[in-house]
Amino acid sequence: MKLPMAAALCLVAVLAALLATHDVSGQTVTIQSTVVGETPSIIGLNSGNYLPGANTSTFWRWTGVNGARIFTSAPNIEQVDDIPGHGDGVSSESSFLARRTAVRANPTNPSLINFSAFENGYQHNESDFINYDFAYGELTSNGISPLAMINRTEGQFPFAQAGTAAGWADSWEHWQHYYAQAYYLGSNHDVERYSMYNEPDQGSQDVTQEDYLLRLQLASDAIQSALADVNRDFGKNLQANILAPITAGGANEYFARTDNSDTRDDEQGWGELVINNLNTNFLGQVDPNFQLVHTYAYQQYNQDGRRYADDLAFIQQEAANDIAVNNLSGEVGFGLTEFNVHSNGVFEDRTDDLNTPSRYARLGGIITGLTNQQADELYLFKFDSNAEDSFLQKNGIFTNSRFDAPYNVGGASAAAGVLKLFTKGFVGAQSLLDEATHSINNLDVATSYNESKDTYYVLSANEATQSRSLTFDLSDLNVQPGAIVQIEEVSEGNLAEVTQRSVVTNSLQIDVEQSPESVLLVSVPRTAPDQTLALTATDDATVRAGNNLSNNAGSSNNLYVRNVTNSPNGRAVGLVQFDTSAVDSSSVVEQAVLQLHGEINEGDAEFVTAHVYGIVGDNWDESSITWAMTNNLFETTGTVTEIADNFITGVGDTAEFLGHLTLSQSFESVALDVTDFLQLNGDQQVNFLISREVRFDGEDVDRSLGAIRFDSKDNSSGLGPQLLLSLSDVPLLGDFNEDGFVNGADLANWQSGYGMTGNAMLEDGDADADHDVDGNDFLAWQRGQGAASDLAAAATVVPEPSTLPMLLLGMLTYARSRRRTA
Repeated sequence: MKLPMAAALCLVAVLAALLATHDVSGQTVTIQSTVVGETPSIIGLNSGNYLPGANTSTFWRWTGVNGARIFTSAPNIEQVDDIPGHGDGVSSESSFLARRTAVRANPTNPSLINFSAFENGYQHNESDFINYDFAYGELTSNGISPLAMINRTEGQFPFAQAGTAAGWADSWEHWQHYYAQAYYLGSNHDVERYSMYNEPDQGSQDVTQEDYLLRLQLASDAIQSALADVNRDFGKNLQANILAPITAGGANEYFARTDNSDTRDDEQGWGELVINNLNTNFLGQVDPNFQLVHTYAYQQYNQDGRRYADDLAFIQQEAANDIAVNNLSGEVGFGLTEFNVHSNGVFEDRTDDLNTPSRYARLGGIITGLTNQQADELYLFKFDSNAEDSFLQKNGIFTNSRFDAPYNVGGASAAAGVLKLFTKGFVGAQSLLDEATHSINNLDVATSYNESKDTYYVLSANEATQSRSLTFDLSDLNVQPGAIVQIEEVSEGNLAEVTQRSVVTNSLQIDVEQSPESVLLVSVPRTAPDQTLALTATDDATVRAGNNLSNNAGSSNNLYVRNVTNSPNGRAVGLVQFDTSAVDSSSVVEQAVLQLHGEINEGDAEFVTAHVYGIVGDNWDESSITWAMTNNLFETTGTVTEIADNFITGVGDTAEFLGHLTLSQSFESVALDVTDFLQLNGDQQVNFLISREVRFDGEDVDRSLGAIRFDSKDNSSGLGPQLLLSLSDVPLLGDFNEDGFVNGADLANWQSGYGMTGNAMLEDGDADADHDVDGNDFLAWQRGQGAASDLAAAATVVPEPSTLPMLLLGMLTYARSRRRTA
C-alpha cells in the first residue's frame, strides 16, 4: 500500500515524538521463550443484573472475557413442578431407568417434560433482575461461553432415604430438572458448562457428603445425557463440562478437616469425595466411560497471589495422585468459579475498594500467580452489585444504577481495567511461557504468546509502594527490531490506557518506569508492521447542551468535555471523526490507537476520567454539527447526579464503549487502544464521542471540580486528535514462499510439505494455518495462482489444470504411505 504524501510527512513527526525509546535503565526482567503450558481457556465473570434495554452488553464486550457464570437456580426456572404428581410415577430403580430412557428418546414430549414451565422461567422470571433467556442469548452472541450455576439445594429440595420409593421419586425430579435445563440451554444457547451446588461445604449448608455425591452423580448424568441428545436432535457438537465441587476456602477443603465444628468432612474432604468417585455413576457402579466432573472448581478470597498459586498447585498435585492411585480415567481441568482480592464480607469492614491501588495491584498479582500455575478456568466475582439492594457489593467491578431499572452500568473500576488487560493478552488457551526471571520483590510477571496475533504479552503487577525502573529483556524471543511495543497501564491516573509505545531496537530491550501499585500489559508484536499510518482527524467539534443546543462550535481550537450538575448549560462532549480510506484492501489493521493532547482546564481535581465511545454509522461535518443533530445525545435538561441521568443514547447499539481517557492538571498526551473497533468498523468514517459522565451514583461531575480541554485539529500546536495505525499486508492466498507471487515455486513448497501434520507452517504449504498440509491448502494455492505479479507466471512451469487432479491424487497416495511407514 502506498502512503499519501501528507500522511507520510505527518508520520515522521509522530514517530519522532511518540515512538522514541526510553533512556530509563533499571532492573532487568528477562522474558523467557519456553512454552510451559497454556493460559486459561476461560477468563470470565460472575454475572450480575442483565435486563433488556440496559447498556450491560457493551461493558461485557469491553472486558474481553469469554466466560460468564450465571446463577440459574431451580426455583427461578421451574417455579412449579412441570408435571403434577411428584416423581412422575418413578418409585424404583427400574421405573427410574425406564422413564430416563423414554425422556431421552423423545425429550420434547410434553407428557415427559413440560418445557413450557421451564420456558416461562427463562423468558419471564426477572426476580433476580436478570432475564435468563436474554442474558444467555446476549452473552453467547458475543462469544462469551456461559457457565450455568444451577443451584438445587438440600434445603430447597430434600431427598428421602436413598433406595426407598420416595427417594427414587426425589432422585427423578432432580435428574429431570437438570436434564430439562441442559437440553433447553444446549439447544437454544449452546451452553456446555454446568455446576450443581454452590459451596456445599459451607456451615450454612446441611447436605451430607453422601447426599451431595448422589445429587452430583444424578445431575452430571442428566446434563451429559441432555447435551448428547441435543447433538443428536440438532446436529450440534456440544461437549459437556461439569464443574465441581465449588467449595469455599481454597485448598483447605480437599482433604478431611477436624479443625472446625463442621463434622461432615471429618473422614473425607470434599475434594477427595469428588475425585475418588470420578468414574462412579448414580447407581453406584464404577464405569470408566462415565466421568463425574471435567473441571475441579473451587472458590477463594482474601489471600495474596502466591497463596492462590500454591493452593492451586496443591489441588492439582493431590487430584493427580488420587486419579493415579485409584486407576481412574478421564482428564480433569482446574479452575476457580469465584475469586477476588476480598469477599463481600471482608470488604464491608474495610475502607478501601477496587479503585484503591493496593487492591487492584493485588488483583494483578493474584491473576499472574494463577496463570503461571496454569489454571484452566477463572471467574472473577463479580460484574456489578445486586439491584435494589441497600448493601453495596464492593467486589463488583462495575458500578450500576442500583435503584433505577434497567440498572445501567455507570463505570468501570480500576479492577475492571486489570481484567481488561489480562484478557487481552491471556484469554483463550494461548501459549504460556516460562516465568520471567528477575530479582525484584513484589513484582509478579506472566507471559504469553498469541499465535493468531503473532504477539507476545507480558502482564506485570507491581505491588510495591515505590515505582520500578524496569528493563524488559526480549532477547530470548523471536522479535524483530522495528516491532512497536505498546504498554497499557492501570495505576493512579490511568485506567487501561496506552501510556507508552516504543520501537524495538537491536538491543531487544524495552525500558519502562512502572508506577507504584500498578499493573501493566506489554504487547510485543513479533514483527515490525508493514506500514504505519498517522491519520489526522478530518472533523472534530465540541457540541453543547442547554442554551447552545443548536449552536455550532466546530471551528474552535479546543475540544471541551465537561458536565454541570444542576443545569444543561455548559454540558459539552467532544466529537472526533477520521477518514480511513487511506487503508486499502491490501492491508489489515493490526493496532489502532486514538491519541489526543489535553488537560484539566477547570477545577482542581487531580484526575478526571472521560468515557470514549465508538459511534457506528454516523457521518457529520464539523462546520454544522450541534448537540441537537448528534444521534447519540438526548436533550438533557435536568440535574446530573445519578447514573440514570447520563445523556449518551444507543449505548451498546450505535455507541460502543471503548474505554477511558484520564487527564491531569498537566498538559499531556493521552491514548487509548481502539483496535477492535477499527477492525470491525474500519471500512467507513470512524467516529468517537468523548464524554464526562456520572460513573457512580452520587458522583459530583460538575465542571467546577474538573473539566477537560483537548487541542483540536485546528489548534496551532499541531497536537490535535490522531489515529495511529500499524498495518500488515494481507498475505496472498497460496504464496507459501512469501515472495509476493503465487506460482509454481509455491506449488513446490506445498509438494514438499504435503502430509505434514501438527507442526506445518506457511512455508511448508499450510495456507489455512491449521498446521497440516493437505488438499485444502492445494485448493488455496489453485485459487490464488497468478495473483499479484507483473513478473509472475512465465518463469516457472505449472501443471495444466487437467493434470492437477492426477497430481493431487498422487500426493495423497504418497502421504498415506509415508504416514504408515513413519
